[in-house]
Amino acid sequence: MPPDLTRFTGTWLWVESQGLVATSTPQVKGASRTLQLQSDLTYEFHQYQGTRDSLLCKGIFSVGESSEIGGSEVVTTLDFDGWYETYEKRMLVSFEGPDTLDLVGVACASCPEHAFVRGRSALFTAEVRRGQGYRRGLWDGLSFELRPRDHGWEMTVLDSARGTENLARITTSAASGPDPRLLEGAQFRESSSRGAKGKASKDGPAWLKVRRFQFSRVSARKDAAGEGEDLDPPGHGTLTVEHLKLSKASAGTPQEIESIRFTTLIEEVRGWAGTAGTARDST
Repeated sequence: MPPDLTRFTGTWLWVESQGLVATSTPQVKGASRTLQLQSDLTYEFHQYQGTRDSLLCKGIFSVGESSEIGGSEVVTTLDFDGWYETYEKRMLVSFEGPDTLDLVGVACASCPEHAFVRGRSALFTAEVRRGQGYRRGLWDGLSFELRPRDHGWEMTVLDSARGTENLARITTSAASGPDPRLLEGAQFRESSSRGAKGKASKDGPAWLKVRRFQFSRVSARKDAAGEGEDLDPPGHGTLTVEHLKLSKASAGTPQEIESIRFTTLIEEVRGWAGTAGTARDST
């Protein structure tokens, strides 16, 4: 009987790689990775630094199963045509439940073990003009929006089951300044005057151009004392301002953003919305 491909196909978000001397994670590496296994047996392996997409490799994969003669244990392998690390073109497979996948190369005893969790990922670029709203539908009732405000927009993550509540929680900081979920002309006015006209200045604060956020569709669990558990949210995102144009400055009139072009990466671990936990604590 051929292996059940539905166990393997889908989008897998990289969690960590454990080697003999070190453990690497997206936080340590400063980059996330996404393995996409398609039902037509093609795959793509992407790495994202912020919203910059690097295709590490792509090609065809196959699933193999074997067992020792007289043995009861079945060994499952994935073979990747064109894999970027030659010693990992064939990897042993193990599952921790349906949504956590572990891979380790069979070519060497010291090959690192890679852990992935099932999830969803979207990378998109858009441009909006003053007064316009923007909405990008994602999956399972989730959406990303820019809501127009007097002098710009508010960045929001919405779940259709929770109405208009903004689930986005910023992980970048503006210190005592404005809410980084807001994209407003006043934030960019000073830095824009130091940079090229019509572009976000490279000399401005890092959070101006890159806004990192996280979100969860479920409320934090409470213990007996009413304290919330410190759980990693299942959703993460990054918005990068690629280009913006400010209105002309005039006395007594706040400067507004005439147009803005941005790129956004959003990822969400499967199993959080409407459920009671994750497949792996480190996700």
